[in-house]
Amino acid sequence: MFVKDVSLAGGANAARQYLVAGRVDEMEIDLAPTLLGSGERLFDGVGDDLRGLELVRTVATPRVTHLKFARR
Repeated sequence: MFVKDVSLAGGANAARQYLVAGRVDEMEIDLAPTLLGSGERLFDGVGDDLRGLELVRTVATPRVTHLKFARR
């Protein structure tokens, strides 16, 4: 079986659709504390278990926090 990596770039709505469909094995989020308006909630409607993803790494700097989620 040949497996290919696929990258998804987009906003919260696109990412949420893939999460709900169970198509995400890993996800990296770069969270910058900048007020840009009302924004969108990434994990709304995904479920309490985040579809099998768990937080596996956090790296914080003064300007950004890097979060990595991976399938259990």
